Amino acid sequence: MPVNSKLLLDTGFMRYVQDWDERRQINPAVDFGTISVTEDSTGQIYRASTVYGHNFDNPLTFRSSLAYVTGTHSYKTGFMLRVRGNGPTYNNISVNGDMNYNFLNGVPRRVTLFATPIEQNNDVKSDLGLFAQDSWAMNRMTINYGVRFDYLNAAVPEQHLPRAGSCPSATSRR
Repeated sequence: MPVNSKLLLDTGFMRYVQDWDERRQINPAVDFGTISVTEDSTGQIYRASTVYGHNFDNPLTFRSSLAYVTGTHSYKTGFMLRVRGNGPTYNNISVNGDMNYNFLNGVPRRVTLFATPIEQNNDVKSDLGLFAQDSWAMNRMTINYGVRFDYLNAAVPEQHLPRAGSCPSATSRR
């Protein structure tokens, strides 16, 4: 929003919810032991999906800046703040047979092993950025300088993988 001919205010707010599941195929022939195959020549995946899981993130983000601009001088200051919305970020990943195969023109080429299921939790409580920048134009020279301050308050709780041999599931955690 232009406040006047030299002053510009820019403000925004964003909130979104990412809450999605990557579910197993409903097919009796595709069980936890059916290993996914990717054909590298085409990128086609067959036999089973590559990964399954549940993912959740719900941040609130605010940003604002104020710019002052003349013919030879411009100054801008502002901030960005991200805070936790409704709970911490959560990711749950499992892979059939704990591996994926890659073939090239039908010939086995690579095996990728996974230590699944993997559950990741993290909590970004606050992510703040403050800045100020200045620019002066004098004849054929321009001087730019600025300062920025960043603050992150986040936590990753102690996490453990379940014991080997347990059957993973891609169910929603609520």
